[in-house]
Amino acid sequence: MNIFQPTISGSLFISGAALSGGSGHILTYNTSSGLVSFTSSNAIGGGGSSGTNYILYTTSSVIGDGALLSYDVTHNFGSRDVIISVYESGSNGESVFPTVRRTSVNNVRVIFNTAPSLAQYVVYVSYITIGTGTVSTFQSVSDVVGDTTTSEFDVVHGFGTRDLHVSVYESGSNGETVYTTIRRVNSNTVRAIFNTPPDTNEYVIYVSS
Repeated sequence: MNIFQPTISGSLFISGAALSGGSGHILTYNTSSGLVSFTSSNAIGGGGSSGTNYILYTTSSVIGDGALLSYDVTHNFGSRDVIISVYESGSNGESVFPTVRRTSVNNVRVIFNTAPSLAQYVVYVSYITIGTGTVSTFQSVSDVVGDTTTSEFDVVHGFGTRDLHVSVYESGSNGETVYTTIRRVNSNTVRAIFNTPPDTNEYVIYVSS
């Protein structure tokens, strides 16, 4: 792991976010995964002022009791603009898509058709805002997949957690979201499984934590 503080003249764009000129930018390079993440004590993105940061809030809850269909998860983020992912707590860590409702600015409700078994699922909730609090590094990686012969693709993200949001969408002009099987095979790798082999570079797999 290498950490360094570059001097930036003008603006540096990383995944669409602009870092203003000056010191205080920390880029972290993971030599195992080859991924770069960043934090900054200066402005990140448009409209910010010095000392303003993107702040990432996250929480996760294990749910399931063999009886209830509905589970409330309190996050206390004060907003309904939250990202919610639900996945199996077992070894596959497969994403599932129950009904999810934002019942208030501090709570979400997850509703299943059949009662989950004891501790069967994890609900992961995240929220990004702009403020002056402590920076939590937002990590993301994407991979373009498809070769006309393979149905399963592994994406190594190197984030060290299974609390992830994973999206798959068409790489073409529409960028349409598709729903395929997603498994968290370990804390550093996700696997996307398609019913039929995608065309060459047909899909993008985007992973964030």
